[in-house]
Parts: sequence; structure tokens; C-alpha cells
Amino acid sequence: MGRKAMRLSLFAYQIHYDGPIRHQPEEIADGWWWTDAELVAHLADPDWPFVPDTRVLLPHAPALRG
Repeated sequence: MGRKAMRLSLFAYQIHYDGPIRHQPEEIADGWWWTDAELVAHLADPDWPFVPDTRVLLPHAPALRG
């Protein structure tokens, strides 16, 4: 079977907000604030519950490459 190209679009922005962050429980089970290095470490840990395509695509994001 031939390989197919995949497209990854990541969007990031910076915002300053000092109020509480409340996740909508119907949509988000949990959330964390990580540095790029922490994210890369968690992606390498098979016990962290990432969506499978996130494990494949996110390490190829320019901001997370060595």
C-alpha cells in the first residue's frame, strides 16, 4: 500500500488571563499547562492518554523538533 501525504495544521496564540480556567465537562476530561519540553516527554510516555493521531503528528510540529 502506498503512503499518503498528511496535513497537520497547528495554531497557537498567547493570551494573558488571570481568571479561573473551567473545562466544559461534556467535552474535556482534563487539561494541563506544559512547556514544549514537558509535552515532548509526555508524548514519549505510552501511559499518557493522547489521541493516537496526536502521538504521530505532533512530534513533527516545527516548534517541537529538537
